[in-house]
Amino acid sequence: MRLLQTLTRLVFGATPKMRRVMAYWASTALVYGFCLTIVAHEQAAGAVPASQANLVTALGVASLLVFYILLRCAPRLNIANWKLALRQAQFAIIFDLVLYAVLDTLRGAMLIGLPVVIVFCAFSLRPRQTVVLSACAVAGLAATMTALVLSNPAHYPLYNECVYFALTTFGMVSVTAITGELHRLRGQLVEAVDTIRTLATTDELTLLANRRHMNDLLALEQSRRAASRQHVCVALIDIDFFKAINDKFGHAAGDAVLKSFAREAGATLRSGDTLARWGGEEFLLLMPDTRLDEATAVIERMAARIAAMPVADIDPSVRITFSAGVAASLPLERFDQAIHRADEAMYRAKANGRNCVLAA
Repeated sequence: MRLLQTLTRLVFGATPKMRRVMAYWASTALVYGFCLTIVAHEQAAGAVPASQANLVTALGVASLLVFYILLRCAPRLNIANWKLALRQAQFAIIFDLVLYAVLDTLRGAMLIGLPVVIVFCAFSLRPRQTVVLSACAVAGLAATMTALVLSNPAHYPLYNECVYFALTTFGMVSVTAITGELHRLRGQLVEAVDTIRTLATTDELTLLANRRHMNDLLALEQSRRAASRQHVCVALIDIDFFKAINDKFGHAAGDAVLKSFAREAGATLRSGDTLARWGGEEFLLLMPDTRLDEATAVIERMAARIAAMPVADIDPSVRITFSAGVAASLPLERFDQAIHRADEAMYRAKANGRNCVLAA
C-alpha cells in the first residue's frame, strides 16, 4: 500500500494542484489512446498504410511524453498553466486534423474532437484566446479538406466535405460562444464568493474584522502558539460613554464615532496585530509575538491618538476616550480565558474613572 502511494506521488505529484493537472493529462492520454487504437485497427484492416499509421502513433505517443514532462516540471520551469494549455490545444487540433486526413470511413468521427478541445480549454484560456484558437481550428480544417478534395476528388467528394465542414464549424462556433459565457459567469461567481467572504469576515460599519473572523484567527493563533511557545497578548477596548453619545447626538453620530475610532486605532497597529469589532462599542485586539509591556504601550499610543481625534456630527469640544484591559495569554491557557481576564481588567479600568489601560 505504501509502495503504491509512493508511486502515485512520483507519477502524479504530491500536491493537490499537480494531481489535478495530471488527472487532466491522463484523460487526454485516454482519448489519444482510443484514437491510436482506431488507427491500429484500420491499419490491420488495410484501410490505412503502415507508414502513415506508424507516423501517427509515434506523433501521439511522443506528444504525450513531452507534455507529461512539461506539466510535471512546469512549477520548476515557471511555465504558466494557460501557456501549456494553449500548446496542448494547438497540438490536439493538429493531431485531430492528421487523423481526419489519414483515416478513411471513420474520419468524420474525428471531427468531434475539435469542439472537445475548446471545452477542455474553457477555464484555462481567456475568451479572446479561445476565439482565436477556434478560428485557427476552422481554418486548419478548411485547408485540410481543400487539400484532400484537390488531391483525390473521387475519394473525397466536395459535397461530403462541405457538409462535414459546415457541421463542424457550427459546433465550434457554438462551443466557443458557450465557453465565453461560462468565463463571464465564472468571473461573476468569483466576485460573488469574494463578496460573501468579505461579508463573513468584515464588520460592515467599521470595516474591521468581525467577531466570527476574530474567533477563526484566535483558533489559528492557538495552534501556532502551541508549536512556537511565543508570547501573545489580547486586549478588550470599550469606548467610554458611548451610550451617552448616542442618546445626545443620535445614532448617526454614534456610527461616525465607531468609524473614526476604527480608522485611527487601525493606524496605530503593527503589521501582525488584528483589531476586531467584538460587539457594539467593544473591540478586541490580538497581538501575536508581543509581551505584556509591549502590548500596553501599543494600547496607550492608541488611546492618545483617539483622544486627539475629531469626530464629525458631534460637538467639537467632545473628546472620545476608551477603557482597556490587556492580558498576556499563558502558555497552556485558552484564549477565551485570557479574554475573560482582559475583560475583568477593562471593567476595573471603567471603575477607576475610565480613560485608562490596565493589565490583567
